[in-house]
Amino acid sequence: AAEQTNKTFGVVLAIDTSKSMQGAALDGAMSAARAFAAQRKPNQRLGVILFDREIRTLLPLTTNQASIDAALATSPATLGGTRMYDGVAGALQLLKNAKVDAGAVVLLSDGADTASRILPAALIGQASAAHARLYAVGLRSRRFEAGPLRALATSGGGDYSEATSPADLARIYDSLGAQLANQYVLRYRSLAGPGQRVDVQVRITGVEGIAVSGYETPKLTLAPTPAFHPSFSFRFWQSALAMLGASLLSAALVGGALMVLLRPRRRSLRSRMAEFVSIYLPERREKSSPLPEKVF
Repeated sequence: AAEQTNKTFGVVLAIDTSKSMQGAALDGAMSAARAFAAQRKPNQRLGVILFDREIRTLLPLTTNQASIDAALATSPATLGGTRMYDGVAGALQLLKNAKVDAGAVVLLSDGADTASRILPAALIGQASAAHARLYAVGLRSRRFEAGPLRALATSGGGDYSEATSPADLARIYDSLGAQLANQYVLRYRSLAGPGQRVDVQVRITGVEGIAVSGYETPKLTLAPTPAFHPSFSFRFWQSALAMLGASLLSAALVGGALMVLLRPRRRSLRSRMAEFVSIYLPERREKSSPLPEKVF
């Protein structure tokens, strides 16, 4: 039996605030973020991360509508540099710290990464650990590269969308907001062992069709046993020389014990001579006490 809940679902918007986004592009991005927030369910958490040469948290994950409106009301300042992958890592960290059951990161950028410290391949493992999917929105500009954004979304289990102008962003974010606002977390117990492929089918009463998904159960992480290096004493006692020495010592001990047990006991000189001659032994006389004198 599965239990459904959307109380622990969160979304973080990662917005590019590099110099190339200054002006209409960033204003359109913030307007799109407000359209996304308008689709949010009351119990869905929302956060915002800004990235350029720095990574800044504009809005921690929250369900407070007043805090969300205040954070998205104006366009933030821009700086040089584009640490796009580090921005996604910061968004994933927000989800992990909030301990959400499931989440999503929606990345918006108009260019390629220029100064991130983290590699894109590492983000996939972080997304899996945070139970999050990665969505990417590309805004066309002179420095625009769709490849990294599309690859990130594909590897992260999400979708890639592309806007030809800042005005398109509101439509895309509105659609993403509606899609993510209607997601649910399904919990169930499985008896599958570690490292096994599991196929899942979900049926909803009143809805036609079957949703199909799958996953692989985590593998057991066992610490390898260190290699055994026998000591000198261990090698000596296992050698043929030690076995031969032990055998000779045992034989000597057994032989000595037999000699002690079988050796005749010593007899006195008198007892040995008695076997050949008769020895006169004087009788012991008892001393008689003198008779008392009789007095007449």
